[in-house]
Amino acid sequence: MDDMLLVDAVGLLVETQDDLTKAKEEVARLKQEIAESELGRKLAKAEDTLRYEKQLDADTRATIRALGVEQYEVTHDADLGFGLKIRRMKEMIYDEDQVKEWAKENAPVLLMLNHKMFQGSFAKSLPGLVVVEERPVVTIPRDIVKRWEEGQI
Repeated sequence: MDDMLLVDAVGLLVETQDDLTKAKEEVARLKQEIAESELGRKLAKAEDTLRYEKQLDADTRATIRALGVEQYEVTHDADLGFGLKIRRMKEMIYDEDQVKEWAKENAPVLLMLNHKMFQGSFAKSLPGLVVVEERPVVTIPRDIVKRWEEGQI
């Protein structure tokens, strides 16, 4: 390419762009052809099913977590059965605007931190502005299906 003239390079770019456009059009045409075929319709249906099942899984997990917390609040037993456990999570409660006002006057460097860094490093040291509360959270084991199928739960 060192010996190439500018006019040659521009000509090559024009040719490359033309080939690129043709390749993109061919890919789009083939995708359309696949989508209109029986296999394409099966793929679209499988993708719809996958989206539905993912949403159902998320909704079911949320229901399990809510029911598990309710059970824990009644029984105070962290072992909920079925491999489910309660874990106590710390949550920081604060008014973001109030903390920003305090930081402007007392520690402007805090204004440059992102939310996660603020919570991890400084939030606990601001009594009166930040309250740390614990709340129960249900943990669902990754191998819950295997345990269920093997009769362990």
